[in-house]
Amino acid sequence: MFNQKSEVFDFEKYAKHQTGCAHTVDFLGYRFHVSRPLRSGDKGVVMRTVTLDIAPAKVRKLKTRIAKSLLRFSVDGNYVDLLSRFRLITGNFNFVDRATGIRRVSGIYFNYPHVDLASSEAIPDLDKFLRNMVMAPHPRNKIRPKLATAQRRELVRLTFRDGHEKKRFYAFGPTRLVELGSVWRHA
Repeated sequence: MFNQKSEVFDFEKYAKHQTGCAHTVDFLGYRFHVSRPLRSGDKGVVMRTVTLDIAPAKVRKLKTRIAKSLLRFSVDGNYVDLLSRFRLITGNFNFVDRATGIRRVSGIYFNYPHVDLASSEAIPDLDKFLRNMVMAPHPRNKIRPKLATAQRRELVRLTFRDGHEKKRFYAFGPTRLVELGSVWRHA
């Protein structure tokens, strides 16, 4: 094959009692799950379903941003910045593109609008990771003792599910966006 990024998939023909996923493909930040062929309805039409989730590489990136936000908090103790970073990661926001002057939207919903929430594994995984990072009583968790109980509760109320499902929006000025995102350089 001329291109290392190209991959050819063999899809099985319909056979009775097949279920599950035939193939997964990661492309453009999504993981595509293609089912085995299923017969549906009275007419017996054979079809496949395709569901979309966030690609594992993007999930790792979001988890890294959560961890880097908490590490910064462990150094500077600035809870307002930590809360804003979590809002930025779990929610949605708009900004003006400097090159074109056009207002753009970004965030968990607008970056992944085609994710199927009902079957998503990534979004519950991200919510669980965030919750564990904030709430874990493990002795090596150096962040937990610095947060008051009310602060921990406020942070775990910020969920990726709500950010996606309710399209939760937060407003940040351009300078504030740069300041908050500077912690995530190369993440």
